[in-house]
Amino acid sequence: MKKTILIFLLTVFINAQEYSIIKKRNILAIQKLIKAEELVAKNLEKYIAKNYGLPSNISDLVPAKLLKSTPVNINIDFKNKAKLQLKYSLLNSDSKEYKNTIYDSDYYRTRTRVKDTNTSNPYVQILIKDEKAITFLDTNSTDSPSPCPTSANKICNIDENTFRWYKDSTHWIEYSKLNYKSKAVSISDDSMKNNPKVKDDLSFGTRIFVRNPRKIYMKTPNGVKELK
Repeated sequence: MKKTILIFLLTVFINAQEYSIIKKRNILAIQKLIKAEELVAKNLEKYIAKNYGLPSNISDLVPAKLLKSTPVNINIDFKNKAKLQLKYSLLNSDSKEYKNTIYDSDYYRTRTRVKDTNTSNPYVQILIKDEKAITFLDTNSTDSPSPCPTSANKICNIDENTFRWYKDSTHWIEYSKLNYKSKAVSISDDSMKNNPKVKDDLSFGTRIFVRNPRKIYMKTPNGVKELK
């Protein structure tokens, strides 16, 4: 009898140990998955701020071996690149026990959030905090980086601090990537001062430098006025 009880207790102990090991393995695996998604978000923000465009592939942001890995079958990819959404990557059924408490929660996340978990189409939303990257997104361009000059109604990257919006191939507005609606802008010629992006969108007090001929205007409550 004592031997039977001892065997039973030993079996319970071994099973408990195995369960504990599996639990720790799954928790660490999900944390690794979240860490990989956070790295994608961090590098995407850097990429946008530097290149003023979106990458062609997610592999431009992190090593390929990190995107497809075990033990939770990491398969990170864009769901909707223009909306900065990643696919919901928790694929391993062994790990779904911890879906709500770890993967779907915000506890380990600072640059990403899991959305629409109660639907059949959940996703991971990337959060952007860098001002230069936010400026790019605010211009509603979803293209890859374009060289200047570019085509009508497009933006292009000048350098680390400035970008241009082209009305057409010869008429443009050049902005700062930081506080682009309130910092001084440059325009290709005098006609661009009447463009809605200048006379309507810029903040009051913004200086407008004309490239040809050389003039300086200011956006005021009474319109765009030349500074003498």
